[in-house]
Amino acid sequence: IDYRADTAKDTGEWDEIARSNPFVAAGLDFVLSPIRDARLDVEEPSADAVPDEALRRAVTDFVRWNLTERLPLASFGATAAHGFLKSGFALFEPLFGTTAHPLLPGGSGFYLRSMAQRLPNSLHPNPWLEDDDGRLRCVRQMGPTAMGSRWLDVELPVEQVVLFSWQREGNNWQGRSAFRAVWYIAGRVMPELLKLIGV
Repeated sequence: IDYRADTAKDTGEWDEIARSNPFVAAGLDFVLSPIRDARLDVEEPSADAVPDEALRRAVTDFVRWNLTERLPLASFGATAAHGFLKSGFALFEPLFGTTAHPLLPGGSGFYLRSMAQRLPNSLHPNPWLEDDDGRLRCVRQMGPTAMGSRWLDVELPVEQVVLFSWQREGNNWQGRSAFRAVWYIAGRVMPELLKLIGV
């Protein structure tokens, strides 16, 4: 995905800097390109796990179809990487559906329909809820009611989310923004310097 060309949606200040500052854009491209160009490989389960060889091959082919054709993982990986490099983390909720497919036993079954992104600005100010042992228990998100009259806290169990964190240490679930250290230079200092050069 070309995140710099996406001008149709309302974006934040970091997105504006990524589109307008060539140095930030080049830095993002440098870090994102290995993720964007990564190859996906799906291995067959072991004979101990699935003794039937035909079933092993069918399941492997179905998973490969799901992750490469039905849900292009390369595009998803670039989206996730862009999110966690900018904000420090990217959060998704896997959504499953049922489908008919000749590779599935019985001809139909569950598949990964989409990875719904949970944007950082939709999370509660204190989103990371831990258990007594310090493990992440759930992620708290804010969402409007059906009528839109008020907002509710929605707790997403950790088993139902996929969390990518950049340079996470210990229970710093949010990670660290890869570009926070240069935000002031790119967003505040450089535009003023360019004005001086113009004068």
